[in-house]
Amino acid sequence: MFHFSSVTLTPPVIYHDENGGGFYLDHGALGIANATKITESQTHYFQNQENKFLAASTILNIALRSYLAWMKTQGSPQCGALTKGGRGCRCRLRSQGYGDYMGIHEWMKADGSYCHIHENRSFLAHRN
Repeated sequence: MFHFSSVTLTPPVIYHDENGGGFYLDHGALGIANATKITESQTHYFQNQENKFLAASTILNIALRSYLAWMKTQGSPQCGALTKGGRGCRCRLRSQGYGDYMGIHEWMKADGSYCHIHENRSFLAHRN
């Protein structure tokens, strides 16, 4: 388990598709629908690493911080606008076909973009 800003994350695991589908990296609470197909050599690498979060982020070629943030938000990026009160908007961005969930690379591109409420308000400060 990993505690990330009061959220406990389930470590990713490897599973083998017994029907000949190969090896998959299952991203914990995000579910099997979000599993990433990996090679046998990546499977060996993952199994030999103590920190499974770091191993998964390395396999996906992304920063550990981004991987953990993606898991923390359950694949649902947050709007990057600030409210009138100066706090970050709590709206979650939606994917083009999967509801609130986005794969890691789509999530990285979208995180910090504006939600439907703020997208046409260019005068708003961007959070970062």
